Amino acid sequence: MPEGKGKATTIDEKRRRAKVSLDRSIEEHGRRRQVAVRVDVEGARGTQPLRGALTFDQLKAGGYIKQRQKDQFTVRCRCPGGRVPVEWLRAIATAAEKHGKGFVHLSFRQSIEIPYVSHADFPSLTSVLADGGVRVASCGPRVRVPTACGGCEYNPNGLTDTQAMAQLVDREFFGEQLYHKFKISFSGCPIDCARSSEMDLAFQGAVHPIWSENDCTGCTICSNACLEGAIVPDPRFGSPQFEPSKCLYCADCVRACPTESWRAGATGWVVRVGGRHGRHPRNGAVVARLLPDDLVVPFVRAVVDWYRVHGQGRGRTRIGELLRDPGAMQSLLGDLDPVAGRYLVRDSRPPEPVDIHRFPAEEPGWVPGIGAAPRHGQARTRALAKQSGAQASMTETSCPPAATLDLAGVVCPLTWMRTRGKLASMTKGELLEVVVDEGRPADELPRSAKAEGHKVRSVALAGGRVLFVVECRGLEGGTE
Repeated sequence: MPEGKGKATTIDEKRRRAKVSLDRSIEEHGRRRQVAVRVDVEGARGTQPLRGALTFDQLKAGGYIKQRQKDQFTVRCRCPGGRVPVEWLRAIATAAEKHGKGFVHLSFRQSIEIPYVSHADFPSLTSVLADGGVRVASCGPRVRVPTACGGCEYNPNGLTDTQAMAQLVDREFFGEQLYHKFKISFSGCPIDCARSSEMDLAFQGAVHPIWSENDCTGCTICSNACLEGAIVPDPRFGSPQFEPSKCLYCADCVRACPTESWRAGATGWVVRVGGRHGRHPRNGAVVARLLPDDLVVPFVRAVVDWYRVHGQGRGRTRIGELLRDPGAMQSLLGDLDPVAGRYLVRDSRPPEPVDIHRFPAEEPGWVPGIGAAPRHGQARTRALAKQSGAQASMTETSCPPAATLDLAGVVCPLTWMRTRGKLASMTKGELLEVVVDEGRPADELPRSAKAEGHKVRSVALAGGRVLFVVECRGLEGGTE
């Protein structure tokens, strides 16, 4: 065929040809990642079930999770608190044998999952599960099934009834539509098996110990039992000296005391908000202490309602990210005050990110094949520093800058014009931190500063930006 005479290929066609599909028999058939199902897929709480041609995202939200294998799904069962009656096990085993590959997977959040289920078998499998009382669990941006440890029912360390509270919260909140996943957990004691620091909202069992002097013999057993150093025996009489700020509310002293001079006082929950694990983990902030059982449901409602209001327009954002905004934690505490009252931690701080990337200036020498090779971008920083006669630095200067000028996104020659204007208002010797984009702004600024008598003290590279610290020489109109 002569050149130029062939049928024109559209961009969409090129994209279609280049697409690497995990499941061509389903994805390519609908072109919108849909599959027709003949089963009611549970929607968000308060909405009608879904049926018909559903996207993979809709199926996943209903608990039918697309696998990488063609036509295969994993079906997640709803197991609040990880408690699974024997009749559920029978139904799940039957479903896995008949419609799966004869095995199940225990998820990290206490759900039982049945892999390798064809979408054509959804009606039959769901019927088998329902006959045994098993429901399919929803996923997606909703309140998830609560997780819980054994609690005080049979665990010797348990202080609170985690199973009862997990069942209650599941009935009241499971499946409510939000902006992202919302995970709730219950731990029965400070050992914290349910990982309360990693949840969006979590409750950890706690007991405040009370000491009776009349019953104490000064045996010092309680001080030996306390692993936190909150109880120290009097050197003369052996009577316990209690430091409340060190107490974790574990009640080890109560269990250890042979005369019962230590007794359980207030019993409740230490509550954390805004935690998460994953690629960017964050430790939840403690917002209440010794919260009683009867306030748990109102407390969850207040947190969920705050999240629903303040997450509007923010897209898929976890509550912990919202709480990092200025004033957000104070706003949440204000909404929780009428509910929690005296149990509220009024000076709570926003959730803290877990920094797993505090690298030194050089890559660690034990990494195979790297040794002491420079960090990515460090060669560029050194070149800029050499050009301006400054020091290449990946850390802050010893003397903090008097002002910062953020010129990210500003193009030349405006970068130098604005920098020059700022320097004109500064005192001789003061430091100005200037943030510019890499490329021409980073190349031109140190040359211009040096040409007018200023001194570039240091250069650093951070997040695709270049940070210059410029020492003012005292321009005309400035202060000498």
